[in-house]
Amino acid sequence: MEKQICVFLLFLFFFPKAYGELCSPMFKAKKIATFDKKLNNEISGISYSNTYTNRIYIHNDSGSDASFFVTDTRVRVNNKVKIYGYYAVDFEDMDVGPCGKDDCLFIGDIGDNGHRRDFLNIIVIKEQYKFPKILRPFKNIKVRYDDGKSHNAESLSIHPGTGDLYILTKSGSELPKLFTLPHSTWIKADTKKIYPLTLVGDIDLSKIFRNAPKKITSMDISPDGKKFIVLNYNNAFEFNLDLASVNSLSTHYLLENTIHKKVDLKRLIQQEAITYTPSGDLLYTTERVGFLAKPHLYKVFCHPEEG
Repeated sequence: MEKQICVFLLFLFFFPKAYGELCSPMFKAKKIATFDKKLNNEISGISYSNTYTNRIYIHNDSGSDASFFVTDTRVRVNNKVKIYGYYAVDFEDMDVGPCGKDDCLFIGDIGDNGHRRDFLNIIVIKEQYKFPKILRPFKNIKVRYDDGKSHNAESLSIHPGTGDLYILTKSGSELPKLFTLPHSTWIKADTKKIYPLTLVGDIDLSKIFRNAPKKITSMDISPDGKKFIVLNYNNAFEFNLDLASVNSLSTHYLLENTIHKKVDLKRLIQQEAITYTPSGDLLYTTERVGFLAKPHLYKVFCHPEEG
């Protein structure tokens, strides 16, 4: 096993372009739009559509109804869609990914500040050109962590190649933990059953980046699946690693030996949502609104020629 890990790490070192090229912005993040704070007063999830050009999805945090918004990067439209027959406990993150022959929107009702929930919910909605004002979800997947504990989480992503689902805990006194649910399991999920999220490993940013806060507020996997990014209240951190290749290994160990980079952001108060664009750039926004804080949408141009 040790020999296999060493070979894998050597592969990462000598052939980094087999994975994803990390974001190298030449200037600070740029504000490109501002959401309507009456509608979007606590944004905690954002995702970019792979199917419809310039379309993004967002949702509010706890205290809102079970709904999401369909908009674009200039917020020229902002259509609210209610999810029929569902009560939101604590929506925290979302992603677009494959679900059979279609692309679906995955909304993670995964917040658990009190560590009291017996199970979590993943709402799956098929993408469509025009959403009705109210719709029934394609699936409601009930999950729980296989370590037998309750965890608060604000990060969810779907691997674009495998369709596997990932949830990363926010942390507190413990290290953030990455869990997964295979596509082969959730695609056949029965609403009467609760499915185990398998532990992949710990992610300790402080071991890699000095003084990096433990609390992670969002994550996303790149469109090619070859890298992923995590967000906290200060910056974003990108890893040149395909998560599909490390399900059976120690993520903590691999992260320490994987090409990685801190992406400096224009810091927003309580930033809790980040997504890749199809071209590999980054969009992020904030949960906090008020007199001095507005729900601005920022873009990080990872390719200088696009700036």
